[in-house]
Amino acid sequence: MYFNSKINPVLFIAEVGSNHEGNYSEAKKLVINACNSRADVVKLQILNAENLVSKKYDRKRYNHFKKLELSIEQNKKLCKIIKLKKKKMLCINMGC
Repeated sequence: MYFNSKINPVLFIAEVGSNHEGNYSEAKKLVINACNSRADVVKLQILNAENLVSKKYDRKRYNHFKKLELSIEQNKKLCKIIKLKKKKMLCINMGC
């Protein structure tokens, strides 16, 4: 795929990832800030702890990923914000 940015000579990606630590309000702020930046793309991580780590074998890692999860509806709302702000979106599914 060839990309020709209208803003930058390279493709800039604003990584939201899991920096919200499972807090939707924080995720929304991060997405809005990323959309208001000069980035071309806003990147989200969609996590599902149950499919990433076995809580039976590694409870600590399971709990770590579980606290980073947002609901499907919350992720849809974030995607809608990105779309309304006319930014490109990249979603990485981890364990979904």
